[in-house]
Amino acid sequence: MGVIHTTVYCAKCGTKNEDTAQNCIQCGQPLYATGVGRTKREEEMCFGLPRHWSGMVFGIFLIIIGFVYFLQQYYKISLDLWPVILVFIGILIIAGALYRSSRR
Repeated sequence: MGVIHTTVYCAKCGTKNEDTAQNCIQCGQPLYATGVGRTKREEEMCFGLPRHWSGMVFGIFLIIIGFVYFLQQYYKISLDLWPVILVFIGILIIAGALYRSSRR
């Protein structure tokens, strides 16, 4: 049984390429999608913030949850955690948008 070679056509210039080629032999355009048009920096982001901020964000989240729990226990009040969690996620999204707009 022989090896079947297929061809791949470049989406930019239409040049016929071997199926083992990674880039077009005519224009150099990548033949296969990588990361759906996102840069490596964008792929490493969480909520639009750099990934290395994850530990700090998680720590702040735990502090807020702990503070709400403290208020519930010490003052004998009942607070739902879901609104706090939703507000925190909203703040993360807004902070990510502000960070990304400041980087442009």
